[in-house]
Amino acid sequence: MSVAACGGRPAPTTHNAADVHVSARSSQIRSDAAALFFSWYGTDRDRAAAEIIVAHELNGAAGECMTLEGYPLDWTEAIQNAAPVDPLGPSIWTNEPMGRIFSAPYLAGADFLRAEQEMNAGDSDAGRAEASNACRKQAPAVGDKEIDAIRHPRGQEKLMSAWRDGLRAATSEFGTYDDYQTCIDTQDVPRVGDEPVTAENFYWRLRRYAPTAADMPSHKSPHGSSTWQEFLDLESQWLSADWACRADTYEAAMSRVPAFLDEFATEHADQIAGLQASWHDTRRKAAKLI
Repeated sequence: MSVAACGGRPAPTTHNAADVHVSARSSQIRSDAAALFFSWYGTDRDRAAAEIIVAHELNGAAGECMTLEGYPLDWTEAIQNAAPVDPLGPSIWTNEPMGRIFSAPYLAGADFLRAEQEMNAGDSDAGRAEASNACRKQAPAVGDKEIDAIRHPRGQEKLMSAWRDGLRAATSEFGTYDDYQTCIDTQDVPRVGDEPVTAENFYWRLRRYAPTAADMPSHKSPHGSSTWQEFLDLESQWLSADWACRADTYEAAMSRVPAFLDEFATEHADQIAGLQASWHDTRRKAAKLI
């Protein structure tokens, strides 16, 4: 493993998405897994509805107050995009090949970050800032537990645990996390000081290059800034190492997924139906707000 000097630039990337060759069968299995997973975890539409409710809970009352004070504030600008999720991510061996696990959350939050930046810029006006502070104090307090309950309906966490455990058990023959880590240690990924090379530690190294809203791709700058490109280059370095340690077993690991899906759908049919009903209520509540 090459260790980059402190402050040095990363080693060249050795893999990219074009290097990944996945069978049509594995692609279909991933699609089937996503269909089942998101049916209870929440589809894009479901989780978008939850974010509408969250934005209203956090900013709706303050927005109405600001409007009455003569400083219109559209609470819908605070709606965030739901974070991306890899249904087969709980098992190392079935992670999406070259999936952009570090940059995807930034992209999902880019619109919100830009809107937040614009809203905060408005507070430079003394009158607006005073009204904003007063309205925030008057607005009902909403705690993390309430927000978490909106984003994660009752029963979702328990079912997620069952999904994670079942998927890992189905692919356990391909090695342990320690086996995977031993392989990662042989790859060209720079350490963070003396810390071992793990996904978590590499993420903290990446945070040194964390992009701002202005760095992100947009209509005016479809490729983003040089800071964003450097972030992607660093991310690619990790993804290259990760794929090198999984490429030989990926197809075999994916072949174990269908049996897991069948068993999960049968064993947890009632819980799945319950969560689907919860998401229906979430969509209904969100529709009344916008």
